[in-house]
This record gives sequence, C-alpha cells and structure tokens, in this order.
Amino acid sequence: MAIWRISENGVENVAVTGLEESITAVQFAPGLSPEGKYIITAGLENGLVEIFSFDAATNVFESLQKLDRSTAHSRTIRRLRFRPVEGAWQSGAELKENKMCWELASCSDDRCVKVHRIEWEASSC
Repeated sequence: MAIWRISENGVENVAVTGLEESITAVQFAPGLSPEGKYIITAGLENGLVEIFSFDAATNVFESLQKLDRSTAHSRTIRRLRFRPVEGAWQSGAELKENKMCWELASCSDDRCVKVHRIEWEASSC
C-alpha cells in the first residue's frame, strides 16, 4: 500500500508498506484517531482485513489489528466501507471509555457481506 502526496510540484510517493497478500480493497475511516492519525483498512486477496494507522507528519504506517480469521471471508475481498460515524451498533452496547469503535462492512467473492465491529485502545493508534 502506498501513500502519494499531490502538490504544485507534482506527485510524490511518501510511504509504502508491504503485505504478504495482494491488497484488493482499501478504505479510510471517516475520521482521524485521537492522535490525529489516519485509520486505513486493507482487504486482502485471501479474505482477511488488516487495519493500519498512518501518521502524515512522519509518513509512517503502523499495523493496528488484523481481523480474526474465524470472521474472515473465504475468498477475495472486493469492497470495504466504514459506517459514516464512529460509534457502536444501535443495540445499546456500552463502549469502554478509552476505546475507539468503528463498524466496517466488507463484501467478497464468497458472496457474503459482513459487518465487523472494530474496537481498540485509543492510545494504540
């Protein structure tokens, strides 16, 4: 996965991170982490989803989380989409104070759409 900066002087590659599988879908979260980093998900050819933070000040990627294989797709992921706002499902589930929560939908060649609830400590971003 690569991040490019577009400016008046042209286009510049500022960061690259490699994965063992081909990336087939990418989605940015609709907001930044509390530390001001971008949250980016990558859907992979093997059906897994990996979540990264990207710090635009230092141009550094960090892997935050890989979604559990037991909830993964069995075939290539084709599209990822975050719920437009941070928060929990409408089920009334409580969220602990220091946690971020996003909902991410994924669809795959396995003909399934899955909705993942992603939580992690805000300080880990």
